[in-house]
This record gives sequence, C-alpha cells and structure tokens, in this order.
Amino acid sequence: LFRVMAEMDTTSPPNPSNVPFRDLALRYGAIWAVTGVFITLISFLTDTEPGLPNTPGIWKAVYSIVGIGIAVWVIVTAIKIDRDQQLGGFISLGRCLGLGVTTSLVAAVLSVIYMYIHMTLINPGYLDVIREDSIAQMSERGMSEAEIEQAMEFASFFMGPVFISIIQVVFTVFLGFIISLIAGLVMKRERTLI
Repeated sequence: LFRVMAEMDTTSPPNPSNVPFRDLALRYGAIWAVTGVFITLISFLTDTEPGLPNTPGIWKAVYSIVGIGIAVWVIVTAIKIDRDQQLGGFISLGRCLGLGVTTSLVAAVLSVIYMYIHMTLINPGYLDVIREDSIAQMSERGMSEAEIEQAMEFASFFMGPVFISIIQVVFTVFLGFIISLIAGLVMKRERTLI
C-alpha cells in the first residue's frame, strides 16, 4: 500500500519508447568487447589460448567461466542502469531482452574486428596450428593423404576467418539473449496501473 502511494506521489516514470538505450548498449557492449580483447591478449601471451588444441582443459574452462561472468555482469549492469536511472525504476521483459541483445551484438561486432586483427597480425599462425592438429588427428585415425586433403578442402571454409566470425557473432548474441532473458525475468518491474 505504501509503495503504491509513493508511486502516486512521485512524478510518473518516463515512457520507455521515448528513452533510447542505444548509448547504454554501445557503452556496455564496448566494455564487454574490450574486456574480451584483454583476456585474449593474456591467453596469447601466456600460451593458453582456449581455441588451440594444446591448451589444457582447465584453462579452457577458466576462460569460459570468466567470459560468461563478464557477459552476465555487463548485461545485468546495463539493465539495472536502464531500469533505475533512465526509466524511473520500471522495466519490461521486452526492454531487458532488447537491451541485452543489442549490447551483445555490439560486443560481438567489436570482438570480430579484434579477432580478425588477432588472427592476421598478432598471431597469424593461429589457424595453421588448428589445421595441423586436425591433419594429425586424421592421420592417427588411419586416413590416407588423399582423404585428408579432401577433408581439409571441405573444412577450409569452416576453419576460415569468415566462418569463425559468423559463429562468434551468433554465439555471442545467443548468449546475450539467454542472459538478458534470465536477468529480465528476475529484474523486470512493471508499472502497476490503478
């Protein structure tokens, strides 16, 4: 009752359609991407890049947990700021999803740009190591050189920067959708009309 009365006494919250979240999505998407770049550089400098076959599983798990933790923090923080500072304490599930997905799309695009730079300038042998490991695994399975060559021709598109970029964007946006859906279900606060 007191909450309803307090809501009536205060000025009405702004209409969400008049309050864009673009700047918030850009800012937090950039934070997510820059943090990812920093982690990628650390993994490169310590020779523990999670995409490489020689990297121990524990490091792959650590980087995955840290990456998901950063994604959760970024999206939850963006939703909280939007709800509490821009929308007067109210936010719908749809707005949470829109903000989370837009933030993750910004992070994905910036990350893809960096990954292209990383794979071409910083660590140009990255894809070669993956290809060599694939060839070694096929050899161990007893495949002939002709079969290996044919398999590698087929797999070359899937091991190229374009396909890796597409997968990274799709995965990041999907992760952002899942996180913002869960965060939105917890953090949404619909305005009650009397």
